Amino acid sequence: MDSCWRVLHFFDQIVQDALMENVGQIVFLGAGYDSRPYRFGRLIQETLLFEVDTGPTQIVKRIVCEPRRFQYRANKICVSQLRYGGSGGGLIKAGFTRGKSTLFVWEGVTYYLSADVVNSMAPFVRSNTPREVRFVSTMQPYPLKP
Repeated sequence: MDSCWRVLHFFDQIVQDALMENVGQIVFLGAGYDSRPYRFGRLIQETLLFEVDTGPTQIVKRIVCEPRRFQYRANKICVSQLRYGGSGGGLIKAGFTRGKSTLFVWEGVTYYLSADVVNSMAPFVRSNTPREVRFVSTMQPYPLKP
């Protein structure tokens, strides 16, 4: 269990650092019930936050959090089915800015996706972000395409 807390702290620190640096945008791929837009709301300046996940997951998340008066600070919700490779188009439609400094957070998601879906993210990231893009992920141990 100690290693779980270390991973959580590691991801938290990366997101906090990006927010304090006022990075252009942060994309939570397969956001699920990630609470960082709530927990780190006080650090958000001009950074745009995007949560990419399925509609039902986002609905439940809002139902659980809103009555508790958590301040929700994600600017954009992008309903997209990562499992079927629908990651890029919905994100662009939601207002993702090509060429803007970006942190991608893909935590605990790749275990549920096929290698083809995971590999489809690299071309999207490469063609839509500047060279200094940050990408942090927990990865399933199958071969990735370069």
